Amino acid sequence: MTNTGCYSIFVLALLYASLSLIMACTDCSSLANNDNLPQGNGPLLLLYRGDDFQNGPVGMPEGYVSIDFAIEVSSLKCPPGYEVILYDQPENMGEYRILSGDVASLKPYNFAGRVHSLRFSRIQHPQIFEKSGFEGEQQLLSFGVTILPELTFFRSLKVPAGMTVTLTTAIGPKSVRSYDFTSDTSDLQFSDPVKSVSVKTSISIEF
Repeated sequence: MTNTGCYSIFVLALLYASLSLIMACTDCSSLANNDNLPQGNGPLLLLYRGDDFQNGPVGMPEGYVSIDFAIEVSSLKCPPGYEVILYDQPENMGEYRILSGDVASLKPYNFAGRVHSLRFSRIQHPQIFEKSGFEGEQQLLSFGVTILPELTFFRSLKVPAGMTVTLTTAIGPKSVRSYDFTSDTSDLQFSDPVKSVSVKTSISIEF
């Protein structure tokens, strides 16, 4: 076989291998500007284009991820002990939501199809739970002051080191009382519904 023939076969083989790689990475190609995607062997954040974990997943590794998405995210699965911050603008800017666990639909959060970048990492925000012993429905708390849309009863709280969580409760129609927490509390010692939450930190956290 001539050198020219060998070269032609080599080129064809290279093109075939490249095409196979592109086809195998269909999910990867759904993301734009992913050159800075962190690498790792830890748990993955799983993103889905449809509600109820349909049409996917696209796996995202742990780390600070700043990506302009070319797909619409409608549901996700976040592994235990991790959180994801979703942003409605590229480069981790704009309005955001802090979530953890399995979220079957982003519609209740008014964020379906609005995810343009994200940050996926181990939990760094305080968590508040509806039951004692860190059980039941839970939510991650944002930094700053949050006025709850309705009075809510909580029974336990997890506070990362270096943070202070202040819970303001409603006592009757006009009176309020505030409680400061700097560590985990498995049983909140008050029976009043929470009206607002304030989260402060004395340590530097990338956000």
